[in-house]
Amino acid sequence: MDKIVIFDWGGIAMDDGLPHRNVIIRTMRRLGCNFSDEEILKICTEHIRHGASVHIDKITSPSDAVKWWDLGKNKLQVSADYDAFSKTYEEEFSKVPCYQDVVDFAHSLKNRCKIGILSNLSLFDKKIIDAHYHLAEFDKVYLSCELGMRKPDQEIYQYIENDLKTLSKNILFLDNLAENVAAAKECGWQAIEITGDKLPEMKSFVEAFLK
Repeated sequence: MDKIVIFDWGGIAMDDGLPHRNVIIRTMRRLGCNFSDEEILKICTEHIRHGASVHIDKITSPSDAVKWWDLGKNKLQVSADYDAFSKTYEEEFSKVPCYQDVVDFAHSLKNRCKIGILSNLSLFDKKIIDAHYHLAEFDKVYLSCELGMRKPDQEIYQYIENDLKTLSKNILFLDNLAENVAAAKECGWQAIEITGDKLPEMKSFVEAFLK
């Protein structure tokens, strides 16, 4: 069973659009931020990318995540500590429905091929992705916050390919962002840009791959 189907999380198992943005806004409101919605999103987007000299998805140490939040809360003018932030964020994110049919489909493939996860996410996202996907069900789980690498950087794809010890043509990757798919294709993977609300098309791609 050399073939593996690797799923993204955001956009594949849950809606990564407006619901995610609303989570950020609701979290900051609960923590006492008085900026406008637009200002909250702008500050958070910029801080996620540059707030600690490294993208939040690449932070592997809890202590560095705390430092990242301490910088962010000053920009947002809130006093909540990291634990309060992560707890509130988790509570708000848990309200976003996942594409359960995609999760069920992923798990259903276990008797036909290996299944994996490749996702850019922060340390405080891991509980949420586990609640959605049940990570123990997957043969391989690659999370940027554990590897210190993120999509679409080539190093993470090369790391995964070396770890899998399989030919690149035996890897199918499903992601909702064009740049992540393009980077996978550059490594010789089969890769599809798709979202979780298009399960019939997703199934067709997977079936063709597994033939």
